[in-house]
Amino acid sequence: MQVDDDEEEGEEDEVVVEKGGGSRSKSAGGGKPLKRQKRARGGIEELRALQAYLREKVPVEAVFPSEKLHFNPTGDFKNHTADNTISVDGFLWDEADVDELVDAGKLPRNMCLECGSRSTAPLNFVSHSLSIPELNFIFNTQLAGVGGVSGGVVVDVGSRLGCVVYAAIVLGGAKEAVGVELNREMCKWQEVAFQQLGGAGGKARVICGDICDQADLLERARVTVLHNPFQFFTDVASAQMTWRKIASMIAPGSYIVASPPLCEQLEQAEDPLDWRAWVEEIETEYPIADDPDDEHAGEDGRLFTECVLYRVKAKIPFQ
Repeated sequence: MQVDDDEEEGEEDEVVVEKGGGSRSKSAGGGKPLKRQKRARGGIEELRALQAYLREKVPVEAVFPSEKLHFNPTGDFKNHTADNTISVDGFLWDEADVDELVDAGKLPRNMCLECGSRSTAPLNFVSHSLSIPELNFIFNTQLAGVGGVSGGVVVDVGSRLGCVVYAAIVLGGAKEAVGVELNREMCKWQEVAFQQLGGAGGKARVICGDICDQADLLERARVTVLHNPFQFFTDVASAQMTWRKIASMIAPGSYIVASPPLCEQLEQAEDPLDWRAWVEEIETEYPIADDPDDEHAGEDGRLFTECVLYRVKAKIPFQ
């Protein structure tokens, strides 16, 4: 099935795609920057409103009692455990906010290695959401280089609080954005927030269910977002099955935004499929941080390098 990538009138972005070496293509800004900048300013205000609303409604860690976190000893998270790891939602709180929460006693920063002693170690902080700067980069720079999402469908796998879904509308101008989320409490708060704030204009919705049952939706998606949806929310065997199922359903020619990169996510699931046969990476020109201590900067000073763009080459038959 052909991916729906028709642009809304007046919102068309120039496509800038240059072929690079091997299986990599290149994504650059392109298009109508002034129009995108205007939409970005308004979209960020809408996302700040969503952030403020959810801060008052959900737990500080944005993890509900109905959720069971899995600490699978794989990949970059092999040393993370329930004892040494704390969830801090990157959409709700940036590093400065976290410092304030720690100072206010609402979040711990260290764990005691021996109860009653002064022997402590820093906790591992993990986020299950993309931040507002990351969302702005994805929708107004990274995806703009391949024509943007205006007029298309965006699907977020494991949508949690709905920030990607909302951003796809208010930043990207998608005609429809759909979150797929298993946890009913998360689904409820997404629905309530979308209704209360109204910034998505009825174009954002959430499906409370399993992504493996959404073949028709993934077939229609111009962009599928995979922000590490399985590492902490299922066991390795289930994650392997889900990855193979997803790879059999997403339409060739559509795009995937993955954070961290697909190779890392699949490594954490003990490599259930060959990602190179499934997708090709679109090379992205990442901006350089003005401040080397920016929380989104890598060791080389580039920002947002955990967000990687891919074009789907083929469906991988489910086995």
